[in-house]
Amino acid sequence: MAQTGVESQAPLHTLVRKQLLVLVGLGFLLLPFYRYELGPDGISYLSIAEQYAAGFWHEAVNAYWGPLYSWLLALLLGLHLPGILATRMIGLASGALALYALGRLFHRLPMRSALQRAALWLAALILLSFAIQSYTPDALFTALLLLYTSIILDPTYPSRYSGISCGILGALSFYAKSYGFAFFFIHFCLFSFLTWLRSEPARRGRVIQQFSLGLACFFVLSACWIFALHGKYGVWTIGSTGEFNHRLVGPGSSGYPHLRGLTPPASEHAITAWQDPSLATLPSWNALAERRHELKLIMLNVKQVFHFWGNESVLFPLFFVVYIVLCIRKPDRRWEWIYPILTIALFSAGYIFLTVADRYFWFAELLILLVAFRTLELIFEQKLKTTTWRTALVVVVGFSFVVSPLRALKGHFKRDAALYAAVQTVKASGKVREPFASCGDWAHSAYFAYLLHAPYYGVIVPEPDADEIAHELNPDFNAAPPPFADARNAKQALSSQHIGELFVWPNCPIDSASLGPVVVQSNELKVLRLKQ
Repeated sequence: MAQTGVESQAPLHTLVRKQLLVLVGLGFLLLPFYRYELGPDGISYLSIAEQYAAGFWHEAVNAYWGPLYSWLLALLLGLHLPGILATRMIGLASGALALYALGRLFHRLPMRSALQRAALWLAALILLSFAIQSYTPDALFTALLLLYTSIILDPTYPSRYSGISCGILGALSFYAKSYGFAFFFIHFCLFSFLTWLRSEPARRGRVIQQFSLGLACFFVLSACWIFALHGKYGVWTIGSTGEFNHRLVGPGSSGYPHLRGLTPPASEHAITAWQDPSLATLPSWNALAERRHELKLIMLNVKQVFHFWGNESVLFPLFFVVYIVLCIRKPDRRWEWIYPILTIALFSAGYIFLTVADRYFWFAELLILLVAFRTLELIFEQKLKTTTWRTALVVVVGFSFVVSPLRALKGHFKRDAALYAAVQTVKASGKVREPFASCGDWAHSAYFAYLLHAPYYGVIVPEPDADEIAHELNPDFNAAPPPFADARNAKQALSSQHIGELFVWPNCPIDSASLGPVVVQSNELKVLRLKQ
């Protein structure tokens, strides 16, 4: 993006210093109130990190979960940091890194310092909300992509080592999430071509050189993990996440298999089956042969993506339209809008064919913040000279971005605190000594499994909401009548897996009293010692 008009008025370190201090300082102050929450994905990453820390490397190598986040967690676990706290520490560090990268992006934009600072204060609040609810690599993935974007969109690109830097960051993003491989490859190729196209003939050779170096660096570093996956699974793959999620939303899918019945942990030292989901548990399908189903998925996911963007700022469509119009009107800015808008579109496009979640789009949402404040700068360059109107516009735009992070901070406040206390009660009893299963509530049982360091074999009957979740993933899902389940069938299934304890939650649909005595109870949870 060419730097014309208003120039940045402050050095980069001055621009982001206060925001970084507030983000990290406030993050540490809030940690005690957000140190309980942990979802199934986070449990898998932490369990894999424990395998790395314990030296069970062959088990830890995993095609579904990227390794970088677990490697960082393993380092913190080696310092005897509690697992959930370690996820928040990485979340805060990732937030600080993302804020620095955003500072680089804003610093390169022709924008007055007052707008830059306002945008970065908002970014600090948004990133704080990401960090305190982060137990997955999404905050880290966002930071790495923002750093890469700050290089590829720099007006001075390509500089001496910019191609290599892009390649390293692209490989790291792949190590964080397998989606990073396809996104970086397509984005880097396309944006290098755009740079070449707009460069003077004398500069085009340097663009090709940096592109070649960056791509070579990316492939060499990525190949290390690809070879590791081949060594474990015997097939060449960049990961199984995309294929598993493709099958998960297919027309024959019944949703997550582990919500349907007993599923042993993925390996000897694993906590749950979700630690290494198997493709064999879901039917494959062809999107071209099932075009109607694929179209339904795309429409459903596009609607969800716009909903996520709207949560970040309800004014985002207005930002896009005004930004594009104002750029096109100026010959020297005619190309500017393409770079951020195309990046947002490319990043979001890959997900709409599979499944979506809010945290997947944190990178895009922060680019929307950049577009919003760049739009304000372009508006202020018009005949809008009244300070009152300018202030009012900044306040309205700022308020539209404030709602979502404040809602997240409130919604996640002490989330799972009662569940954490229940775990401590069960742990203090010393009654859970064997592999266990549950009747109802897979996710909460997995939470117990991680904190108790006990393998969890899943549910003895399908989760009450398994059909609802399946329908959210697969719009063509038709629920079959639930299989008849009674205590006798459950006991036989548990006995065959040599399971010693059963967690009985309030939503358990069978009468479990005959299975064994209650050895410990915490609120509505009962732990039964099974009769052998």
